[in-house]
Amino acid sequence: MQIINNLVKRWTYHVKQRCAVLHGKGTDIDLINKCKQKCYGTSTTKIVKISTKSKVILDRTHYLPKEVRKNVKKVDSDSELWTDLDSPTSKVTIHHNTAKNYLNSFPLQRDSGFVPENWKTLSTDVRKGERLPSVTRVLQDTMPLNNLLMLLRWKRKMIEQLGEEGFLKLNEETLQEGSALHRCIQIYLTGTPLNEVEVDEGNHGHWKSLSTVLPHITDVKATEKYIKHPILQYSGYLDCLATYKGKLCVIDWKTSKKPKPTLAKCFDSPLQTAAYAGAVNFEETLGMEVENTLLVIAYRNGQNAHVHFMPKETSQFYWEKWLKRLYFYKEIKKRERFALDASESEI
Repeated sequence: MQIINNLVKRWTYHVKQRCAVLHGKGTDIDLINKCKQKCYGTSTTKIVKISTKSKVILDRTHYLPKEVRKNVKKVDSDSELWTDLDSPTSKVTIHHNTAKNYLNSFPLQRDSGFVPENWKTLSTDVRKGERLPSVTRVLQDTMPLNNLLMLLRWKRKMIEQLGEEGFLKLNEETLQEGSALHRCIQIYLTGTPLNEVEVDEGNHGHWKSLSTVLPHITDVKATEKYIKHPILQYSGYLDCLATYKGKLCVIDWKTSKKPKPTLAKCFDSPLQTAAYAGAVNFEETLGMEVENTLLVIAYRNGQNAHVHFMPKETSQFYWEKWLKRLYFYKEIKKRERFALDASESEI
């Protein structure tokens, strides 16, 4: 049960950090212990409406203990209750302090009127010698609570079926398959004909799934490239920057066992792709602008991949959601640094 215990620790830490960012303080340890007991609760899909000066804010917290729910709901009129950002149909209006609006107004693209000096304070969030946080890390550490709880339940179910060793082996095989598939895609995009790429047995279905998409990818600018946003201070590995049906796109390849025919089914993947697009637009080594993003979901059973093309307006939508998550992550890290500095000063 070590894996489950680690997940429970991560989940309760996430609750404490969310409350700290929202209210300027942590939650009582007794309440956190009650949260642990609720990790194996029932439904997590109920939507709770909270009114603060006629604003409607969404949060899925009813599976928390009553005392914690009360604490989470208790927000000032100038505060934001961090929402589940996995729904592209969410119509939550965000209002927060000047610092947050400052970050949330950062553009996806570098236009002619962009003045880097106006944003220089955003470049000081990472201390000298620290590694830039990856896009994946930011999204993991700010995952909506209901998603994190669903992940916990799924892992518990798989461990019950496979045992801990079997579960770890499954994870390792999945990672290896994903890496191998990315290599195959990269080989194809660098000039090898589709039917001449050597695909391992575990990826035959994925390759068949992608066979209707790959021929539409042309004019490849970059594949598997490390990029970083020099101002917002995050990094990641770009899967592909190329043209899809005549439009330049940041492309992200994903695999799935379940169909994901809509962006709403893709959870944080559209935010991840938008984050890479923002980094590309400010990455000096690439020297180009991109406004479209593309998310391609390949399936192990060989069914045709789902292709989610996101034009400028949709990419902007997910870019704004990404900025909210990035802000939340930065606030958490600021509090961690403050606590560390305070403890060191007492020594």
